[in-house]
Amino acid sequence: MKKTLELLGAWALTTLASAVLFTLGTLLFPPVAGVTFTAAEQAESARGMLLMSALDAALVLALVRSSRLSGFRLMLLTAAAYYFVKTLTSQLEAIYFMPNVTGPMLPALLAMTLPVTLGLPPLAVWLGGRLRPSPLDQQPGLAPLPMGPVEAWLKLGVLSALVYPVLFFAAGWFIAFRSEALAAFYGGARGETLWSHYAYVFSHDPFVLVLEMARGGLWVGCAYLLLQSTRGPWWVGTLQVALWFGLLQNDVHLLPNPLMTAEIRLHHFLETGSSNFVFGWCIGWLLSRGQRGLVARADQVVIERMGAQRPAKT
Repeated sequence: MKKTLELLGAWALTTLASAVLFTLGTLLFPPVAGVTFTAAEQAESARGMLLMSALDAALVLALVRSSRLSGFRLMLLTAAAYYFVKTLTSQLEAIYFMPNVTGPMLPALLAMTLPVTLGLPPLAVWLGGRLRPSPLDQQPGLAPLPMGPVEAWLKLGVLSALVYPVLFFAAGWFIAFRSEALAAFYGGARGETLWSHYAYVFSHDPFVLVLEMARGGLWVGCAYLLLQSTRGPWWVGTLQVALWFGLLQNDVHLLPNPLMTAEIRLHHFLETGSSNFVFGWCIGWLLSRGQRGLVARADQVVIERMGAQRPAKT
């Protein structure tokens, strides 16, 4: 009971800190001319901020508590992963695709999450009890996800050049473009079927495929670092990566913003949330193939050794 209350307290404090720091960051974004929020939208923003902060706090704390790292190294990894997932990849896409994102907006879009990126990980590491190493972190001879160069490059190529573009473009067609408002926002669909639409897109903008393949490679790199640092069975790290990619990146769509209407935000949330979750799971499944159960068995050995080292009660 005590440990449960401590975890709930840590989650509540981390949620509050996330909400405050994210709100401070939004002050860096300049007002958009002609866009004002109604009272209903302001209330929705407050509810969305609380929900987003609670989700982000839970995901960050879960990552911290299951990590092999501790202290400053864990803070650095968590901050880098948070900024990459929450801001960098989504803003790269926004800059390329969104017609109403202008050059002067770019510094603010990239800087507005810096307060929460820099402030949340140290707090989560402290509240999560991971300032110092644990005996479970020290596992001599264990190398999670060992891969040779050929295998690593082959899996990277499959994931970034095939799996990610397929999921990205398929979700865009079957989910995002079902919204007439979203289709109009991006200039409309260019065909009656998925194949005719993307045949047009690729023929008129070949770079878009290169962009998504590159983003897929960046996603894989981030996932690999998270998986390498997570202890426990393969599905623990895989589920965390899937939730980070699908939810932590996209729960910002819960907040009204001056660049998207509510309908566009909803369809973007469904589109990228679902495709990124599936992609994160694919990464974990493929990278852990052949090593499933290895980490869990090694952890169990360490736990048994720790129990054997404890002095017997008299």
